[in-house]
Amino acid sequence: LLVDVHVDSSRMMESLLSNHQRDLLDMIFLGNTGNRPKVNVIIADRVVPKQAAERYLDKDAFENEIRQVIGDTYEAHDLGENDVVITGSHGIMLVGPHSKMQEGVMLAFLSLRSRDVFVQNVFNRLFIIDDVLKTTRTSIATYEQDPNSVPKIRAVLSETSKDIILLEEVLLYLHESLEQDTSIYAEPVDEAGYKLYQVL
Repeated sequence: LLVDVHVDSSRMMESLLSNHQRDLLDMIFLGNTGNRPKVNVIIADRVVPKQAAERYLDKDAFENEIRQVIGDTYEAHDLGENDVVITGSHGIMLVGPHSKMQEGVMLAFLSLRSRDVFVQNVFNRLFIIDDVLKTTRTSIATYEQDPNSVPKIRAVLSETSKDIILLEEVLLYLHESLEQDTSIYAEPVDEAGYKLYQVL
């Protein structure tokens, strides 16, 4: 089911993006935008069996089931008698009768976590560009051995400079989005919400 949600959400976003936004994503994800990493946020009224948070991280059956949904598990916390939150490498799971009341906190978490995942991909792209430039530097130093390499070097430098300009633009957009998103600073007033806010 989650795989279908991932595919459908990518298709839905594709129809909302401008051509320039698609170009930015294609540059970051090397043309594999449809399979970019997603962050899962699972909110449920109950989980079977109901137990203390730390018992779900049993390094056995319970934890393996949870890993299929939110990746490698990091932490599990009780937010009261009935609510439990479990964080993982690819998302978060909040379970309990009061879980839907914490939608604002979960949305703020999703907003920050998705930016974090995106920034990791931006850095990966920077490392790739660094490798390309190192290889190109070597080609420039030895171009006399292969004079036919000059047009290739020029093409690589032209493409890389375009990518660097797009990366600078992406970083500006990220900075703007953090400045304009005030929801990530709003602290909840209820006890369970505040505890969830502190945990995340």
